Amino acid sequence: MPQQGPKAGEEPRESGRWEVEKNPSSNNVYWTHLYEYTPMNFWVDHQDDCISVPSDEYCSSSGPQCELCEDDDQTGCIPEPGALPRAYSGLGVMYFGNSENGCYLTMTSACNVEGPVEYGSLISPEIRLSEAVGAKLYFRTIWEVESFNPNADRLIVEALNSGESIFREWIQIASLKPYMTVDNPDSRIPMTSGGYNKPPKWVEHEIDLGRFEGDWMKIRFRFDSVDGHRNAFRGWMIDDVSVKARGCPTPAVP
Repeated sequence: MPQQGPKAGEEPRESGRWEVEKNPSSNNVYWTHLYEYTPMNFWVDHQDDCISVPSDEYCSSSGPQCELCEDDDQTGCIPEPGALPRAYSGLGVMYFGNSENGCYLTMTSACNVEGPVEYGSLISPEIRLSEAVGAKLYFRTIWEVESFNPNADRLIVEALNSGESIFREWIQIASLKPYMTVDNPDSRIPMTSGGYNKPPKWVEHEIDLGRFEGDWMKIRFRFDSVDGHRNAFRGWMIDDVSVKARGCPTPAVP
């Protein structure tokens, strides 16, 4: 018997749990669920001066365009300059990085020397789109990575269905870090979801999944630092992930 398709605005069915793929050579930089967290970036006040907090982050919490939290209960904001942002909604969020030092650098690495390449994936359970119409992926994200090398610190969203699963060929459906070069680049200045040398801010993404309809699929959020340099930035957070679609239309009566 065919599965019943989702009603308008409902999420297609999924089975199982989210899976985390770790870099086996990095024991403390990976996707993890942070809950009621307060970590600061360890390198913000460090003498090595490996990173630079965007100047706009030192603002009045009650001022316009300020990403700092106004109180202890506000969500979707930054508690203080250099801190990991709070979840967009609720108290928990998925984070790629080192939850102890607030960046994607291992505890045994120095920020001013080459360390290991950091990478990891967050993979959804199977999402059944067998009778879905107009399927789209929605998620909110906030991130801070290096700007010095536009090809490094990749933030990739990928999908897999039954056809690609035979060879594990994931299809890229989005790349969040824009390719951007600047004159006289400074390795301390970040690229964020808010822009070049701007405070990170939560943004929503909507991605069409029409090519995967009529089948099951999985979603993968993949971080790849590409190299072992400049990994002392805050990393990548994801919240409020959903796949929504309309159910199948009623067949015409002959």
